[in-house]
Amino acid sequence: MTIGQAKTNLIQSLSTIYDQREAASIARIIFEDVDFLKNRHTHEELNGGHAALLNKMQSRLLSHEPVQYILGEADFYGLKFKVSPHVLIPRPETEELVQWIKNDIENIAPEGAEKTLIDIGTGSGCIALTLQSKLPKIAVTGLDASPLAIEIVQKNIAHTGIDIQLICMDILDNKKAATLPIYDYIVSNPPYIVQKDKAEMQSNVLQHEPHLALFVPDDDPLLFYRHIMIFAQKHLHEGGALYFEIHEQYSTDVKHLLEKGGFENIVIKKDMSGKDRMVRSVK
Repeated sequence: MTIGQAKTNLIQSLSTIYDQREAASIARIIFEDVDFLKNRHTHEELNGGHAALLNKMQSRLLSHEPVQYILGEADFYGLKFKVSPHVLIPRPETEELVQWIKNDIENIAPEGAEKTLIDIGTGSGCIALTLQSKLPKIAVTGLDASPLAIEIVQKNIAHTGIDIQLICMDILDNKKAATLPIYDYIVSNPPYIVQKDKAEMQSNVLQHEPHLALFVPDDDPLLFYRHIMIFAQKHLHEGGALYFEIHEQYSTDVKHLLEKGGFENIVIKKDMSGKDRMVRSVK
């Protein structure tokens, strides 16, 4: 079997569970990133060992396992990040949040100004490490409740050569959170999916991505937003900015929460799909 035939077969197979465009996108990632497949011509033959490895990957993909977990890495803002089922797969919408923060800091903070930023619920570290790479004068901290997520961030620090401070802490633990310093910027993409929405979720997310980073109780969808806002009331410098990635369904609720918390200049920003996806407020 040639490389070209193998790719065509993979797309046809994946089209049984994904639409044609997504199937082709997954196949492209496989054939561009897997060592024994990339940079090879379509007419080249696959040897038996490589064909067997490709078949194993195809079986995992057909069980709805995300391609990023199979490869152990994901693209984000021009960088490659190590990922595992202990952290969420970085999303394109989150790249838009990073771009917004980057633009704001570059426009507001004088060049070379020493500022501090904490990313709460850092996961793979994609937000924190990307911002640190683009804004080297900012002192960035990544915080996560999961020791397994912190291990992934440590791998990404080693992999990218970008260094940040790491803290393993549950932001819902008010006593521990009170020990943290004051920051110029606070950023978070917290859990915001209520349990009752599980039935509507895609299998590749529900069965494989970490529920700790996804779900909140049905009766408290703003759980993390509230706790982080209260944290920001004491741990954000005057004039400092608080950024959230949000669920479009709760954009108005998050805005009202921030207003009640005394935050000003609240801006809700839409993502590339036209959904309310992020919010910025100022203390």
